[in-house]
Amino acid sequence: KKIAEAPVKLNSDSKKDVVPYSEKLADWILEEHRPNTLTLVVVNRVHRAQEVFRHIEKAKANDSSAESLDLALIHSRFRSQDRRQYERKLKASPNLICVATQAVEAGMDLDADLLVTELAPWSSLVQRFGRCNRRGIREDSRIFWINLEFRDDKAAAPYSLQELKYSRRALDELEGKDANPNTLASIKIEERTAIRPVIRWKDVLDLFDTTPDLAGNDLDVSRYIRDGQDNDANVFWRELDEEKDVANQPKPTREEFCSVAISQLQDFLKKAKTKAYAWDVLDEKWKEAEAVIPGGVYMLSASDGGYPTELELGWTGDPKDKVTCHPPSDLSADVPESTSENSTSFLGVPITLEQHTNNVGREINRLIQSLSLGKWESVLSKVARWHDVGKAHPDFQDMLRKGIGKATAPKELLAKSGTDKKVPCKRKYFRHELLSALAWLHNNSANPNGESVNLTAYLIASHHGKVRLSIRSLPEEEPPAEFKGERIARGVVKGETMPAIQFGDVDLPEFAVDLSLMEMGAPQQSWLSRMLALRDALGPFQLAFLEAVFRAADMIASQSEKDGTNGNL
Repeated sequence: KKIAEAPVKLNSDSKKDVVPYSEKLADWILEEHRPNTLTLVVVNRVHRAQEVFRHIEKAKANDSSAESLDLALIHSRFRSQDRRQYERKLKASPNLICVATQAVEAGMDLDADLLVTELAPWSSLVQRFGRCNRRGIREDSRIFWINLEFRDDKAAAPYSLQELKYSRRALDELEGKDANPNTLASIKIEERTAIRPVIRWKDVLDLFDTTPDLAGNDLDVSRYIRDGQDNDANVFWRELDEEKDVANQPKPTREEFCSVAISQLQDFLKKAKTKAYAWDVLDEKWKEAEAVIPGGVYMLSASDGGYPTELELGWTGDPKDKVTCHPPSDLSADVPESTSENSTSFLGVPITLEQHTNNVGREINRLIQSLSLGKWESVLSKVARWHDVGKAHPDFQDMLRKGIGKATAPKELLAKSGTDKKVPCKRKYFRHELLSALAWLHNNSANPNGESVNLTAYLIASHHGKVRLSIRSLPEEEPPAEFKGERIARGVVKGETMPAIQFGDVDLPEFAVDLSLMEMGAPQQSWLSRMLALRDALGPFQLAFLEAVFRAADMIASQSEKDGTNGNL
């Protein structure tokens, strides 16, 4: 496959051209395309890919000889299910021109007869070259590169002028040569070194605690998992006819997400004079977003457009381009995760607290045996018996019994509701697992620092991922009127009475809830000091492993209860 410079180029003065760059490129590509082959065109920006695709599509419509020619557009601004649909064309059509961005550089098995690529960093170019004559069976495959001559980094984005300069020198050396692996490997080029945050041990320890901050927001981990230049948000669309349709929309699936640059989303919201809605984890409803931030998830109204489904262009940001929604098939699906989320307690099958405890005990014993965790058998077995004791709270029991006929509801304490319709708990932000851990510590108050007591308490409290190293009240969290002025944390109030609980070998007399563990410097060790000592003694990875093992046992047991398989998954 020979490398040559294309007769079309793009520079800072191209906007002054009578014939736009995208139109000239489209016409030239149609001339160079060979029938019954794949032509792959890779450009560096989504909007340029869309424009080239539009012009090829227009030119094809006026060319009767191109009737059998298929077109495809691949870039990162598609919803995933739409993109997969368009990618299928790449495998199904023998006569295709595909216009794409960097999205084809990895993870796609393409074998083009003709490759046309804009100038890019050398590593990206090598990836693109590998999509031409991939199997090495053609004698006359071709590669053309398009020169980009810009005056500043902004115009050259998403790359820098320096990167393009290095690649241009390398391509000048390769002019007319074969782009085989040996030739490409012989090119030595200086590339920009990426500077990324390095996770230190201190960061690992900090990241271990997933407790929301004082505003109810989760810790930002984006600097460790996303490129520093990644300024995208995810948007999805719903049919929102009235304001009341907004608040309780079910959570989006990843299939609905479309990745959009923050600047483009901001421009769209101004242009369309519309709103973006973000999930409020504290109020547990969709609210108008005050600002859009990288990594955020935002709901848009389908009537506001921005994504012309029929044109197969992906995100355009044009309000005139109306979108077809792809909502979850079950519009009664769960709302997004929240502080009060209890979806696993609504199986549609009533399960008593004793039954569920026994089922979890069975599953944890299976995991102990299969993973050779005999060292932790005593602790994990205690966690299984005590992890849902907090569900005995009267408000939680009332929540589980809503929607169940009195004649069919078991008299015993419930762990799972007989309905799959999620209903909120009267006690806002209530976390039964925190109350379970406090009940366990109350039961062991005579030996508060006994071996494994704190580890058992931690695993009980953390089995839904809501409570870990610290216990604190959430913003604006207030106790019920009858406990006005008392301390409250995650819906659990100091001094409230928990009823006597007895099932299996759990025998807990009535007791008053004690939240003094929230205090620093209390006569007994605080929850935070206990958990930090536990983390430092076992290390975050061993502690996380034990948490994962127990959570797995709980989820397997819950699924078997829902399916009626009694654990035989």
